[in-house]
Amino acid sequence: YIIEATGYKNGIKFLNINKLPNLYKRILDPNDASIAFIGFAPSFNWVQVSDLQSRWFINKIINNTLPTISQMDEHLTSNLKGYEYLPYEYQDLAYLSYTYCDSLAKDLNIKPKSKTFWSNWWKVPRFNEWSN
Repeated sequence: YIIEATGYKNGIKFLNINKLPNLYKRILDPNDASIAFIGFAPSFNWVQVSDLQSRWFINKIINNTLPTISQMDEHLTSNLKGYEYLPYEYQDLAYLSYTYCDSLAKDLNIKPKSKTFWSNWWKVPRFNEWSN
């Protein structure tokens, strides 16, 4: 099922979620990897983020490579270190959008953009920035 929801709150009443937990790759709930939360990462380029998140999740489903609970917990534990000292939350990608999108692109065997072109750090990504 695909459920499209818009708005400014990240609570989901029908799932009894008041606030999203920290998500694996900012997509999967470690308690239920069968549900993907696409586009819940605040950033100025959420369209590009959502596109890559969707492709990443579909790829994991098609290839039957969804991570285990222990893999998700390990990833979150290592990635959450340091966020306690930053002025933004783990889900916020306003400062990390290229790095984050590159990590998803790498999983999808798409050439990364952030390290290839230094000018990418100073502009908003194009709609097809991470195309095959």
